[in-house]
Amino acid sequence: MLSFSKTIQSPVLSKTFARGFSSSVLVRTKHASKDPEQRMFDRNKKKLEKLEREGHELEKDLKRPGVSSLKKKGERAQIEQGRPDDGVY
Repeated sequence: MLSFSKTIQSPVLSKTFARGFSSSVLVRTKHASKDPEQRMFDRNKKKLEKLEREGHELEKDLKRPGVSSLKKKGERAQIEQGRPDDGVY
C-alpha cells in the first residue's frame, strides 16, 4: 500500500535559507572569510603596485639603449673577457 504524506514548508525556514545565500550577505562576508595571510598578501600587492607606478614616473626621461649600442657593448665584453661568441646559449 502506498502512503502519501504531506510536505510542509515553513516560510521562515525558506527565507532564512535564501537570505544566507543572497549576494548581499556574500559581499559582507567575503573579506571576513579571508585568512590573515591572504589579507597580508593583498596589502603587499597594493604596496608593490604603488611602488612600481611611482618608479615608472621617475624614469620617464630615461631611454632604452639602441640595438647598435648593445651590440657594441657585447663585442667589447667579448674582447675584455678574451672569449669569442660561440653562439651557444
